[in-house]
Amino acid sequence: MKSTRRRWIHLVLLFWLPATGCFGKKEPEPIWLGHIAPLSGPERGRGTSSRQGILLAVEELNASEEKINGRRAIVIHADARSDARSARAVLVRLITINQVRAVFGGKETARIEGLSGLAATNKVPIVVAAARPENAASSYVFYTGLVPQRRGQALAVFADQELKTKHMAIALDERESPSVIEAFLRHMPPGKIIGRWSFKESEQLKEIVGEMRNQKADAVLFNGNEGDVSRLAKLLQGTGIPILVASTDERMDEWTAAPLPVPLYVSTAFVPNLDMPAAKEFSKRYQERFGEPPDVFAALAYDDARLLFEAFRKADTPDGQKVRDALNDVSLDGVTGKLAFAKNQLARPLFVVKIENRTTEVMKSFQP
Repeated sequence: MKSTRRRWIHLVLLFWLPATGCFGKKEPEPIWLGHIAPLSGPERGRGTSSRQGILLAVEELNASEEKINGRRAIVIHADARSDARSARAVLVRLITINQVRAVFGGKETARIEGLSGLAATNKVPIVVAAARPENAASSYVFYTGLVPQRRGQALAVFADQELKTKHMAIALDERESPSVIEAFLRHMPPGKIIGRWSFKESEQLKEIVGEMRNQKADAVLFNGNEGDVSRLAKLLQGTGIPILVASTDERMDEWTAAPLPVPLYVSTAFVPNLDMPAAKEFSKRYQERFGEPPDVFAALAYDDARLLFEAFRKADTPDGQKVRDALNDVSLDGVTGKLAFAKNQLARPLFVVKIENRTTEVMKSFQP
């Protein structure tokens, strides 16, 4: 009798326990988001950093009690292969097939033809880690990169007030945007500019350097690709002439991998050795999680994710229009300081960094 009774108790418990789970509180539907980045090809390092920055932010969010008003976030990472055409196809798929509520992207996303129209038609906010293109309609698109005009202004102030430059030479790859250089010229005393050179091929740099030396240049503002920056530095070996980098790409891998013969000065939104509590804490957590220090792409992606999470909280709904409106009102303590949008462009601190002997040193900060 006792044995039979015990078996009945076991059977009752067996059916009762799952039933209690069924009637328990159901977890809310997660918020699905999309991320477009080059996860293969020559730019995959940038894409991987962005993916890891977002992943860290998502893990911290989902581990918190609050989450997004009780809802977890799940991000679908899609490969754009460093190409705007591929990025557009990926974006359409994320919106129409995966039905994500918002999208993160980088410079490929910023170059998508009809980006603003796609976002507005589908009411999907898009947060892009790039500067807002000129004349871009951006009701649903929010840009978080450094504005080229602000880079140019900061480099001009630094060259004039910190380096005390008297004979500034300017060299520009004709295939690159002149926005940074134009802003530099507006804020640099014109009497200190000794000449402006442009080139189409890297082989022309040798002749340009010869002319700069004849003009007694004491600094060079250079807008070219990462490899040409290194080539110019080698051509300037023995001159002590520093290079102010006008590029907006912010990749520093090649310049820190091997010592260059002259110092570089770069404008950036982040470097791992920033002497700021939030930056140090982020760098520590990122290093522990991924076994490497974060770069600027990881930091921007991490803050982009946190900005979007905060907008979802404020909206208290995944409705795209309400999330868009909330983004315009979001203010957040980011990795490098206070972050807030003004006309869909994020205002953020900027840092001028010196790269020399494989090390980076913050020389001057500019607050938004």
